[in-house]
Amino acid sequence: IFAQFTDGAITVSGFTIEGGEQITGGFGSAEVDELVLEECLIRGYSRHSRVTQVRKATVRDCVFEGMYTAHPENVGGGALLISLIPNTPGVQVIGCTFRNNEITTGDPFGGWGGGGAIGAEGPAQGSEIVIRDCLFDGNRGRSAGAIFAIGNVAIYHNTFVNNVSQDAAIVTFDTPLHSHGVFHNIFAYNTWFGLYSIGYGRCGCNAYWENANGTSGGNNCRIGGDSRDFVDVDPHLCDPAGGDYRLMESSPLAGPFQDPDHLGCEGPIGAFGPGCQATPVLPTSWGAIKARYGSVR
Repeated sequence: IFAQFTDGAITVSGFTIEGGEQITGGFGSAEVDELVLEECLIRGYSRHSRVTQVRKATVRDCVFEGMYTAHPENVGGGALLISLIPNTPGVQVIGCTFRNNEITTGDPFGGWGGGGAIGAEGPAQGSEIVIRDCLFDGNRGRSAGAIFAIGNVAIYHNTFVNNVSQDAAIVTFDTPLHSHGVFHNIFAYNTWFGLYSIGYGRCGCNAYWENANGTSGGNNCRIGGDSRDFVDVDPHLCDPAGGDYRLMESSPLAGPFQDPDHLGCEGPIGAFGPGCQATPVLPTSWGAIKARYGSVR
């Protein structure tokens, strides 16, 4: 799917794209006013999908699985590359799952780069990339196992598990102090750190549990805001071995938070609320279910 040269809004919903070696890796965009992609399944491509040259875009309730990117000129994003136009409404990625995606090359930022799932490039002026309520599971990248973010990128209420890289699940690069930063995320079982920040920015109210090298590196995001982190706190995930990353009712991350160290944090932390007593099925929609039974090649 490739959207180009449109002044109005384009919405594509309830689709599956599998396999192939197309240049866009599933979908792409160029010079589009507004783009909505929802309830989709994209897997098995050897290039990432792209949301670029778009004034306003939303990617919602989509699954990106088994994407593999190895092109030496890619800034990052094994599954998805996002690049903003300054002074526009920006891009939102909401309620998506990124599983077992990989990028094998970084970018020219002194060896930093990668983003096994997402490479996000947000200019500091007037636009923002928002990534929220998503699951990142088992992605791999050179520097960032899940997300490599440059500039004005907000990452909150996500769950990061089993992502692998030489640095962290998320690496942020020169995030401005006015951005919404990295807040209310769960980092568990990642290699190495959960979060690594280069330059300045804001972060806090994040939970870290059994990451290979501890919590976070760089720590420069602390300059732009208080941390209020949950360090070495067992999140009480329902069944992490079985892929159920909802919270138990007993989870210390469920909220609300009354203790002084975490006052003001918004629970539940992570992408999913409590609910192990219910049948362990992740939230979805009828359109997303239908998308699994049809394909576009």
